[in-house]
Amino acid sequence: MTDKSGSGSEKRIYRRLKTPAKISYQLRRSDMEEKVATLKDLGGGGIQVSLAEKLELGKIIDLDIEISDLPRPVHVIGKVVWVSEVSISGPKPAVYYETGIKFIKADPVQLGKLYSHFEPDLF
Repeated sequence: MTDKSGSGSEKRIYRRLKTPAKISYQLRRSDMEEKVATLKDLGGGGIQVSLAEKLELGKIIDLDIEISDLPRPVHVIGKVVWVSEVSISGPKPAVYYETGIKFIKADPVQLGKLYSHFEPDLF
């Protein structure tokens, strides 16, 4: 979703979402109940979310991206491309998983509606 050069600067391939969104997900073709994810970053090619569970690389998942002024969630199918464990120390230690998901199938019309909420190009 991003390309980092050796200088430490980050160059976005896609613009980023500027509107809060609710994300729900479910492993494709499984009896797993639908779960909610915390949105970290959303671009034209995929999404980064925080999850309470670790998903295996390559897993295919159904995602629903809900934005308040759209009449229904935008449904996409994605593939888990990276996972990073994050530990929080303190009085209530916790572990969660930053997860990168590449979009592999989506309705272009619905994605167009989602993209209308993106920031202008920064470069």
